Amino acid sequence: MSVRNNRQIRYVGSSMGPGLLQDDILSWVPVSERLPVPGDVIIFYKPDCANRLIIHRIVKVNPDGSYVTRGDNTRNDDPNPVPLTSIRGVVTGGVRDDRALEVPLGSAGMRFHRYAQVRMRVLSILQKIFSRPYQFISQQTILFRIVPQRYRQRLVVVKTSEGYDLQVYLGKYLVGWKEEKDWGWTIMPPFRLFIDCRNLPESPAEALGER
Repeated sequence: MSVRNNRQIRYVGSSMGPGLLQDDILSWVPVSERLPVPGDVIIFYKPDCANRLIIHRIVKVNPDGSYVTRGDNTRNDDPNPVPLTSIRGVVTGGVRDDRALEVPLGSAGMRFHRYAQVRMRVLSILQKIFSRPYQFISQQTILFRIVPQRYRQRLVVVKTSEGYDLQVYLGKYLVGWKEEKDWGWTIMPPFRLFIDCRNLPESPAEALGER
């Protein structure tokens, strides 16, 4: 995660999809202004890496007052409970593509979390069923060839506090990314059908033409 100012943070990753997407700018308040409850999306320090911030949703409160968290797009709870002292703040909303982004919290957040969990499992089943034709069509770049010019893939290199991120857009829509620490590209389905992955660079240096 990349902190922009005292009350804003840039979301990175896919564990909170579909509610949060890569490069959403999130607003937050400290726990002194809002005590976290189940369903809230919180920003907290990873227990085994004090310098790394995580953005996940609270799904339960333990008897000792610590919080159980999970990404909306992940199958399991996070391995370590989160004490209140490790929470930097509660997400209250955000901005995506210059438009206001609503982030469900509390009981509404729990309902959204359950929806996201069902969605993830349904998509997993569909992916298994259609995996081979999906991969075949993607590799043949059949649909990529007929994409209108204004929606053709566009590469963007973003400088962050941790280095550089690579991003690929179709028109104005972010559909994939690769951080420096990642082994490969993350492309949101079904957009791999409309991208020529052979033209995606493997590193920021390659994208910037450095040797």
